[in-house]
Order: sequence, then C-alpha cells, then structure tokens
Amino acid sequence: MSCRKFVWINLIGIGSLLLLGAVFIFAIDPFFHYHKPWFGLPVVLNNEIYQTPGAAENFEYDSAIVGSSMTENYRVSWFNEDLGWNTVKLCYEGAGTDDLKAILGKVFENDRQMQHVLLAIDDYQMISDSSLTAIERPEYLYNDIWLDDVNYLFNRDALKEAFQRVCDGIRGKTFDVDDAYNFSETFEFSKEQVLKDAKPFRENIMAYPPEKETDEKAYLQVCQDNLDLLLPFVEAHPETEFIVIFSPYSILNWEKKVLAGTLKAQLRADAYVIESFLSYDNVRVFYFQDEYEMITDLEQYMDTCHFKEEYNHYIERCIKEGQNEITKEDYKERIANMYEIASGYDYGQVWEE
Repeated sequence: MSCRKFVWINLIGIGSLLLLGAVFIFAIDPFFHYHKPWFGLPVVLNNEIYQTPGAAENFEYDSAIVGSSMTENYRVSWFNEDLGWNTVKLCYEGAGTDDLKAILGKVFENDRQMQHVLLAIDDYQMISDSSLTAIERPEYLYNDIWLDDVNYLFNRDALKEAFQRVCDGIRGKTFDVDDAYNFSETFEFSKEQVLKDAKPFRENIMAYPPEKETDEKAYLQVCQDNLDLLLPFVEAHPETEFIVIFSPYSILNWEKKVLAGTLKAQLRADAYVIESFLSYDNVRVFYFQDEYEMITDLEQYMDTCHFKEEYNHYIERCIKEGQNEITKEDYKERIANMYEIASGYDYGQVWEE
C-alpha cells in the first residue's frame, strides 16, 4: 500500500468517525440545541449554562422562571398545579443581567406566546457592570449562526453527554424535572454554615473599614444600565405578565452592607429598580427582603443568601394569594422598613451566641 493511499484511508476513516459523532450528537442532542429528546429518552437537566438556551428555545411552555441560583429551588409543579401555568425553569448560578437578557431572548424567540415570566432580581445584579456574566457563555448555543455549531457537534463533552443519555434510556433511568438544579438536599443549612460563610468578609471589613459611607445615589446609573437590558422585554410584550421577585436574603447579608457602608446606596438602588418595573402595567413586584422572621432564622440558610426550598414554596404561595406584593403606593414604606431592620439589628448577639 502506498503512503499516499494509507494517508487517504486514515483521513477518510477519521472524517467518517467525526461525522458519525456529529450525527449522533445531533440525534441525541443532550443540550436540546436542535430539538427536545427523541427516541423516548428522558429529559435530563443538569448543566444550566449549556442546557438553558436549548430548553428555552425548544421546550413547550407558556411560563418561565428566570434568574440566578436564587431560583434553583423552585419546583415547576407548584406553579403548574397551583397557578395553572405550564412552566420551565431557566436559571444558572451567578447570572448577571446580561445572562438574563440572553435567556429572555431565547424565551421570546420566534414570537412565543408567553403568559408569565417570574424574574428574580438580585441585589448584586443591579449594582454590577451590566456587561458582567456568570461565566463565559457558550455563545454557539445562544446564537443562530449554523457555522458556530461545529463547536457543539464536534465536542467531546457533548459526545459523552449524548452517550450518557442513551445509557440512561437503556437502563430505564428517569429524571424528574422538578428536581432540576435543586440544591436543597445537597448542602447543609444551618446557622453554623451561615456564620462560616459570613466570617471572612466580616473580619476583613472590620479590619479595614471604609473611610466613608457610599453615596446614596452611587448606584443609580449602573442600575439604569442593567434595567436597559431587561425592560425592553417588558415593553415589547405587554401580553406577558412579568412577576419580579426580591428574595429574602438572610440578615447577615445585610450586615455586610452595613459594615461596608453601602446599605443606603443599595436600598436606594432597590427602590429605583422597583419604581422602574412598577411603571409598567404588565409587571407585578413581590418583596420578601423585610420578612423579619424569615431572614433572621439562620437555620434555614446555607450561606448569607441561599435558603431552603420551603422559602421558595412560600414565595410561590404568596404569588398565588397576592401576599407581599408591593405597589407604587407602598414600595417606599417597605424599603424604609428594610432599612430600619438592617440598620437597627443587633448583629453582635448573633456572633456571641
């Protein structure tokens, strides 16, 4: 056999294997980039950053839960059974507003008729640079450029995931989408864990306290920059009800702001964001940050922010019953109440106990 023929045979063989792998990835599509699962394979949601765009584009739903890790413990069954929604959970840890924009872009792609969007807004999102993202997104899964798909179709990790989905199907393994990304059974929730999480920041800021308090209006421009990424969806889809959630962070999350001298600036930013959302008729805002009994019960948290799913379920029930909804008439009062709680709380007794 000549050397040239040997080379060509090997190139053809390698090319055939690559093509076969690409066809296999397309057919199984573990990240739902092209379609929902075929061949009766289970829907497995275990990789937020890679699967969220595909789920947003190709799943059937009329309502969506969109946000950071603060939305991971919601269960779609609550909303489907209690509120009559057909819900998909679209979230990933540390999402910035640019990430939320990317997700919402997929949600409303192809003129999808959306009934409800639950949008969880985090404090850090509104006061961070609007271009910041959780991690570098795999843009080839978010855009509509077919040439970019080579990054997916010839991807070793995608191939491994595709094989795993086939193995799951053969073994009859099922996956409950209600458990998608839920961390309630994964981490320890206790006061001890919250203190452990808060201690490094507390010690550092007390050793090097700020020279002065942050100006109350310091975050307003960056707030507007972040809102400019989200509000166009609200404006463009008056037929969709947007339910904006401000989650109940623990009281030690607020201690960080007190110690850093950012409490007034943060709450002024929150008020600005709330007022902006409430200027639209298709937006409802639910505020849980000043729920005193909830935020001071540190046994319900795994760190200064993340809480047990029981709190998520409480939020869902409040949406159903219209509790903790704030309006143009009372949002300033609720923000003022949060300031009184955060500024007047006896943090020392938490650390001394």
